[in-house]
Order: sequence, then C-alpha cells, then structure tokens
Amino acid sequence: MKAYILTFIICLAAPLTGFAQREASDTISLRCDSLAKTVNIGGLVSRDSMITHTRPTFPYTPISNPFYNHSVSAPLKLNIPDFSFVPGHASIFWWMNGAFITSGGTTVYPGLMQIDSGALGVFHRFGNFDLYVGGRVNKYGYFRGVHTQYGVDGSVTYNLSPTTSFTAFGAYYFGRPSMIGGGLPMPPAMVGYYNTSKFGGYVNLSLGERFGVLVGGQAVQQVYTREYRPEPIVTPYVKVGTGKKKVAIGLPVGQILHGILTR
Repeated sequence: MKAYILTFIICLAAPLTGFAQREASDTISLRCDSLAKTVNIGGLVSRDSMITHTRPTFPYTPISNPFYNHSVSAPLKLNIPDFSFVPGHASIFWWMNGAFITSGGTTVYPGLMQIDSGALGVFHRFGNFDLYVGGRVNKYGYFRGVHTQYGVDGSVTYNLSPTTSFTAFGAYYFGRPSMIGGGLPMPPAMVGYYNTSKFGGYVNLSLGERFGVLVGGQAVQQVYTREYRPEPIVTPYVKVGTGKKKVAIGLPVGQILHGILTR
C-alpha cells in the first residue's frame, strides 16, 4: 500500500517539476468549453533579453550615368585673335577701321640686278570708301653701281557692291633714273624693271568666289623722259587660299597685248 502511495506522489511531482523549468511566454492560452482564447500580456511582462536600438537611415539613390555629364557644363569662351601672315606685309599699328601698314621685299635677277623695296603707309575705311596714302623706297643694285629711288603713292576705292568696286590710284617718283658706267643709260633689260610714275583707275569685277578681272586704264611715264603713254588694264585673276587669307594672282593680259601691238 505504501508503495502505491509513493508511486502516486512521484507521478504528481514530475509534471510540476517540468512546468517549473519552462520559460514564461508572453501569452497565456485558456481553454474554456473547448474554445482556445489567447490573451496578450506582453505589456505586463518585461523582456530581459531584448534591447531595442534606433539607428539613423541614409537613403541611397543611384545615378543613371556614373560619368560626368559634359552636356550640362558651359563651354569656355576663348577669343583667339586672328594672326594673319602675308609675306612682306605687316600692320605695325591698327584701330577700328584702319592701320599703319609696312611692306618690303627683295627681287633678284641673276646676272642683271637686285631690287630691294620698302613702303610705309596708312589705310582707313570711310563707309564704302577705302583710302591709302604712303611712301615707297626702291634700291637698285647692279654691277659696280647702286641707285635709290623715292616716291609716294596712294589709292581710293569705292565699293559699289560686294562683287564690284572702282579704284583710282597714282604713284609719283622723284628724281631721274641713274646712269651706269661711263654715263650710259640703263640697258633695255634693266629699264623694264625700273619703277616709274603712273596714274589710272580700274573696275574690279568678282566672278564668283575664285575668279575676277580688273578692267581699266592707266598713264605710265616713260623712262628718261617726262612723257606719259596710255595703257589698257585687263587683268584676269584667280584667288588662292581660304577665308580672309585669299591671295589674288593675276596676268596683265591688256598690257602684254598693248606692248606687242605697239611695237
């Protein structure tokens, strides 16, 4: 009988010992009339093992293009001056519509002579008029002799349209041509390269972007005399280069034909 009582007590104590070792949960389930109801007691029981930390959040927005977008940048506005270069020609001082212009060059005729020339003048534009006034010096070097020639020149150009202009020009040289050895005049081979006074005018007709022609006339002083003879000006030319750096190369057809026909 005692054995049965001891076994009964052990059976009752075993469940109580297991219940004492279970951790209390946040909810208690009560069963009433076979209906389970749950009561939340989380606010009544503190959680010793849970610590809550509030951390700052940083939103991340990926960019569509990882490289720099150059379309939003403003381009650099660099005003680079145009340093045009023409052999033998330079502007030493300029202003809005004009400039002081210098020019010079050397021409060598082997076995005959050498010509060194230089000029200084002023150019200015008055509306449709272009004005130039200057001075010129030519030095002729030949066998056992040197001759220097001084003169003045000028021109007035009226621009009728973008393709047509009229120019009146003149050049006057002081003194007389030099004499070579023995007091003799220059031979015909040298006379043709000697600059003389001249006056005239011509019309410049531009025939497109590349071609043009000068049509007019001039009076040219003859060497060793004060006589002036008329000559026609018919000079077709072609423009070589691009932009404002075009150079006109022409052939004086009118003067060539006049020289041939008057001999």
